[in-house]
Amino acid sequence: MVKRKYILYIEDEVELAEIVKEELESECYKVVTSETYTDAIKKLSNQKFDLIIADLKLKKGSGDMVIELIKQDSKNFNYSTPVFVASGMITSDILKRVGGHIDHAFVKPFEIEELLDKVKKFIS
Repeated sequence: MVKRKYILYIEDEVELAEIVKEELESECYKVVTSETYTDAIKKLSNQKFDLIIADLKLKKGSGDMVIELIKQDSKNFNYSTPVFVASGMITSDILKRVGGHIDHAFVKPFEIEELLDKVKKFIS
């Protein structure tokens, strides 16, 4: 039996989160969603994920703050987890701050097939 891979998807656009979650789960991934910085941090402190996909601009907090927090402590059990950014707000300043901590960036709107391909390459 193949162990399901767990993905944390941090996205405050509920409709988009549901679409992406359904697509990823149709490929046999288990997707946990989070809409806020606080909720994401709570989930990251309680579970090891195989991949994190984060929007940068959230209604409460930001995805780059989440990335910086987990990547600053090598004892964090999600420290080595690959991170994708999916955002319409990718700027050179943000890339300078988190670029060394992310494995891929998607600019919204992105093609779901491109996301699925990258996910498969990183965690399958």
